Amino acid sequence: MTQVVNLLVRRLVQLGVAPSDLRVIFATGIHRPVTEAERRELLTPFITQRVRTLDHDADDSSQHVSLGKTERGTPIEVNRALVEHSHVILTGAVNFHYFAGFTGGRKSICPGLASARTISATHLQALDFETGGQRAGVGTGRLDGNAVHEECERVAAEIAPSFLINTVVDERGRATRLYAGDWRAAHRLACAEFADTHALDIEEKRAVVVAGCGGSPHDINLIQAHKALDMATYACAEGGHVILVAECAEGLGRADFIDWFDAKDSENDSRAHRRRGAGESRRRRRRLRVAARRALHAGRRSRRKLGA
Repeated sequence: MTQVVNLLVRRLVQLGVAPSDLRVIFATGIHRPVTEAERRELLTPFITQRVRTLDHDADDSSQHVSLGKTERGTPIEVNRALVEHSHVILTGAVNFHYFAGFTGGRKSICPGLASARTISATHLQALDFETGGQRAGVGTGRLDGNAVHEECERVAAEIAPSFLINTVVDERGRATRLYAGDWRAAHRLACAEFADTHALDIEEKRAVVVAGCGGSPHDINLIQAHKALDMATYACAEGGHVILVAECAEGLGRADFIDWFDAKDSENDSRAHRRRGAGESRRRRRRLRVAARRALHAGRRSRRKLGA
């Protein structure tokens, strides 16, 4: 992605766009901001010395502008830089996502540059409060009928991005495929080809599955690492065990992550969800809470042994 952004900025400058009119904004959603070291690595000195960069804060309402609500009632609150500039160009990498279907495309805006309220509302589309489980159509590699993808796309449509560049990268982060053009069409093509080349048929589920995240930044914290845990469950037999290997150098990812598992219910839970799914939800939260704490303590012990 470093190469793509660098070439894009250079090309825009060659076409006559003044560097002072360009902005690079990091679509971090509710996650921590990028560090200075990460900024220099991602953008290279050519960009950081010429172009102003912006950090998104999903909890800072002064950064956001409200554009109404979707038909489903999701507040459309996004970073105001998206409406203060004449063109918005999306960049990013395409990969599987465990409930949005795929990364890339609309995710650069929602959740990437959306408010915490908007992010929460779109993520809740993954849940079926009648059954206490995941909503039908939501899942890895799914776009059509996926309520999370569709709601994020509705939010992004309010910005109407001018262009998109998405890549598929190898295990070293090097771009192996590049898709550019209309922000919807190019992303759709990227997702379709990614699924064709990266999906596997699982002939038999196993009692024990060992899963890795592929290294940093995919296992930088437990919030990111648990995505690999979800994927591993597809290969795990009912009642089996998944062993997740993840460094989690930054711990949980959010100070309140464990607290969420201790909560009785989400503030948005419906009565039907509480009535029919609360029992299973409590059991699931207990299992996840124990797993999260074990992972955190194991990581701390490993770092102490290594002298970190």
